[in-house]
Amino acid sequence: MYKFYSIVFTIHLCLETKLKEIIGFDNNKSYKFKFTNTVKVLKELGCLELPVHLDDMKHVYWWSSYFVHFGEKSIYG
Repeated sequence: MYKFYSIVFTIHLCLETKLKEIIGFDNNKSYKFKFTNTVKVLKELGCLELPVHLDDMKHVYWWSSYFVHFGEKSIYG
């Protein structure tokens, strides 16, 4: 169970870190990063081409977030 949890946590962190890196988010500022809001804005702007659709990224992020915080499979997948 621990190894599986670690994989899900790593996926969660990787998605968040990669999106921060893509948009140039500054972790040194006091701003809070909102993954879902960022994805929504990027979709509206249509300014980002990725090999994965943003909705799929958001779905995986929600799933991993739920699992990381509650330790169980979510309604998202």
